[in-house]
Amino acid sequence: MKISIITAVYKAESFLRRCVDSIIAQTYLDWELILVDDGSPDKSGNICDEYAAKDSRIKVIHKVNGGVSSARQMGLEFCTGDYIVHADSDDWLSPIMLELLSSHAKETDADVILFDFYRVTNGKELLIKQQPAALENIQVLKDIIGGRLYASCWSKLVKRSTVLKYGASFPQGINLGEDKCFLASLMKNSVSVSYLGEALYYYDATINEESLVRRITKESMESGFAMVSYLEGLLDSDFERPISEIKINLKIRAIKSGLFSGMQIWNLYREAYPLVLMDIVKNKSLTKKNIQIILSMVGLYWIAKFI
Repeated sequence: MKISIITAVYKAESFLRRCVDSIIAQTYLDWELILVDDGSPDKSGNICDEYAAKDSRIKVIHKVNGGVSSARQMGLEFCTGDYIVHADSDDWLSPIMLELLSSHAKETDADVILFDFYRVTNGKELLIKQQPAALENIQVLKDIIGGRLYASCWSKLVKRSTVLKYGASFPQGINLGEDKCFLASLMKNSVSVSYLGEALYYYDATINEESLVRRITKESMESGFAMVSYLEGLLDSDFERPISEIKINLKIRAIKSGLFSGMQIWNLYREAYPLVLMDIVKNKSLTKKNIQIILSMVGLYWIAKFI
């Protein structure tokens, strides 16, 4: 059983070797690595070619920069494995990751396998469990959309034939929340889900969060709104609440970012108010303090102080 690993590469020259070396060090040997150089202006593309010249299991695609979603989609189209997992260029894999995942896949024949990971911050590892409340695809997807489970393709092994069957894909132009979109396009269908209670992946939160701060731009916020629109068009009313929560968080983040001004800010405030108020009305579990915090975050101080 071959496993395809897809890695989108952009400005990764300082940490790409760590990622690729962790894949080469796998105890399981039947794999292929698709490195998609997304028009990186640094030496990342050269590093990719260097590894491909040494190991026939490593394939490199050089493309014009189009964003992470287009890079991952191209990787999907070129991979040939029975199962697929993604690996971010700034993270790394446990040496037994593919071995344990392949064994679990053979035992369960599941379409989607969730597994645990370590969140690494300044060298300190924190175990992040990804065990779903129920192994039912719609409930798992709700937990992913709602943020109770990580919406990351690197913590999920997926069957390639199932991806092809349902035409699951990364929508082009959406580079914030693209993993949510891909997983939604796959898991809204009748797919089987399994869970492997082993931490097999190392997520470098230090590098990723620094990158996230740099990525807070007007374009990234607009990409986030496009992600919400995509999910609204793809999923039924059962997902209204988790999508609404994403929308609220995005609008609050956009307001606080300082990237919008004038009529744009007014429109964001006008759109955020009813969403926040509706969420408060529907959410019976919110405490008085949490309601005040939420209202204050979007500028409704005059209401918050009377609650």
